[in-house]
Amino acid sequence: MRSITNDSYLERKQKYFPNVSDADWDSWHWQVRNRLQTTQDLEKFITLNDDEKKSIEAVLAKFRMAITPYYFSLIDLNNPDCPI
Repeated sequence: MRSITNDSYLERKQKYFPNVSDADWDSWHWQVRNRLQTTQDLEKFITLNDDEKKSIEAVLAKFRMAITPYYFSLIDLNNPDCPI
């Protein structure tokens, strides 16, 4: 079976989570412990304008957010049409 990798994903993983061991990265326990749940968590990795912050805060007032590092690293922040 051929292994398929996404070089962009690997670059983002290295950029955002450079000190995470492969063992931790592959651990669902580590992923859940390090999930992004707040606007402040997101701002550690991306720049949000005031409107985006207000919108996120309004949603978080009613709903929870939990983005694991793995799923965050799949997001192409340079592509506004990225489905993730």
